[in-house]
Amino acid sequence: MAATYAVNSGVLTLASGTPSGAVDLSSYTTVTTINSGIFNDTGITSIVFPPNLTTIGSEAFLGCTSLTAVVIPNSVTTIGEYAFQKCMGMASLTIGSGVTVLGDYAFSGCTSLTTVVIPSSVTTLGDGVFQSCNALTTLTIGSGVTSMGTGLCNECAALTSVTTKNDLTALPSNTFFACSAFRYKYW
Repeated sequence: MAATYAVNSGVLTLASGTPSGAVDLSSYTTVTTINSGIFNDTGITSIVFPPNLTTIGSEAFLGCTSLTAVVIPNSVTTIGEYAFQKCMGMASLTIGSGVTVLGDYAFSGCTSLTTVVIPSSVTTLGDGVFQSCNALTTLTIGSGVTSMGTGLCNECAALTSVTTKNDLTALPSNTFFACSAFRYKYW
């Protein structure tokens, strides 16, 4: 059964069925929030977000292992906790220039990600945002980050390069714990 969706006060919810394959939500112009867990552990392969989306709820795409590329639109300001956790097939991630918050473990366990650029609009990085992203080699952190949780790149074994445009004077605990390829560099 094909998935059908409902919109209530700007929040997209699943009305019936199970989402799978390519999901295009571009016609849902009144949606500002994707509900928590709506696509959790489904077989979606791609997603086109609603044009006025501002919030991606917690666990919204958790465990979507067939999702290969994600482009977060500039309209989004908040990506919730665990929103894309364990999207193991996600090899490409573009974070829009309107995002200010990456919630705890938002992209943890995305084992195919190799490069991530965090735009300067982001001010808050939650705990373990990229934890266990085993293929992640390069991370660029924009100048806007003022709050960073613990374990940002914990267990990112392939991480070799971190660049920041911010004057970070102290890093939270376990920021690069178990990043065996990473060697401290002044940047």
